Amino acid sequence: MFELPLELIIIVFELLYYKESGAVDYASLMSCCLVCRSWATIAQPLLFRSTILSPKSDIPGLNNPRFLAHIRELEIKIDPFGISPELFAHLVVGCGRLYHLKLAASSIISLDQSVLDILLNIPQIKALTLSETNVESIVLYQLLRFTPSVRHLSLLSKVNATPPDTPPGFQLYELAVRQTPHPRVFIWLLSMSHTTLRILEMRDWWDGPTMNSIIRNHGAYLRSFRFLCYNGLVADFIRGTHNLEEIIFMAAIPRFMNDLPRTIEHFGIRNPPHPCLSTLDSFIAAIPSLPNLRIVTCNKYTTSDPQYAKLISVCMELGVELQVDYLPFDRMEDLVPCNRFPRRKSVSNFRFME
Repeated sequence: MFELPLELIIIVFELLYYKESGAVDYASLMSCCLVCRSWATIAQPLLFRSTILSPKSDIPGLNNPRFLAHIRELEIKIDPFGISPELFAHLVVGCGRLYHLKLAASSIISLDQSVLDILLNIPQIKALTLSETNVESIVLYQLLRFTPSVRHLSLLSKVNATPPDTPPGFQLYELAVRQTPHPRVFIWLLSMSHTTLRILEMRDWWDGPTMNSIIRNHGAYLRSFRFLCYNGLVADFIRGTHNLEEIIFMAAIPRFMNDLPRTIEHFGIRNPPHPCLSTLDSFIAAIPSLPNLRIVTCNKYTTSDPQYAKLISVCMELGVELQVDYLPFDRMEDLVPCNRFPRRKSVSNFRFME
């Protein structure tokens, strides 16, 4: 029987890895595993590469170190009726080449000492996403104590618990917070990342000393800034940056925008489905003032704006690429270092996760 060269098979499998929705195409990868042994050898690592575990999960191979070694991204939920903290710890430690841990832990406030003893051998993960946590939970601090290698941190739930007295052992490349924590938490998380932070995503802002501290310590090094609403505080922050390559509006566009850095290469908007709340006028007006702009991105709701045709015209006139993204923002990116924005989800990023 004629066989394709191994290199071509790998390329084909990588092309079918993601669905159009941005999710991993597990069904196709499983089918490839069942074709023959040579295909299974290639498809099996891809099948386990991004693994999602829920309290009802029954995935074969979780007790097999060979399968656990394939996992680079692990999404897991600690639940009193399913995955216990002890099982969570054993699974994470078993994934010796884990890159990104996504943890939901709403049922606990802290990890017991017996669990922490297991986590002493946790892999040196580079990306950590925490969701569905109790507002007073200290699980974040407990995990970060054992993972000084973390460079990408995403907090999808509010964190108000008092941080440790000792400074963190990690230096962040990226911080994304969907529900703004208490200022003391934010300052602690970034206290050792003065020259390393490159990507910052925020929803709300504080006034006064906290914001001034962020500008003073991180503004000169940031390359990407994503925020919910443009206001005077955000404008002050942007004026304190000098090397921004990417700005993304996560919600309504302001009526006026001033002093955007001329270094911007990617200008993005994720317009909510409420046209009455925003207009593209100020967004379009800002485009000609950005001499380094290469690409403008928007989501599907933006295409319904009455000014969308004008946006197309301005981008064409200036030679700026316009892209419409139909996926939720958090499905479009891999948490990896970025050479050029916009960052995307792609099998080409696998090399950064090894």
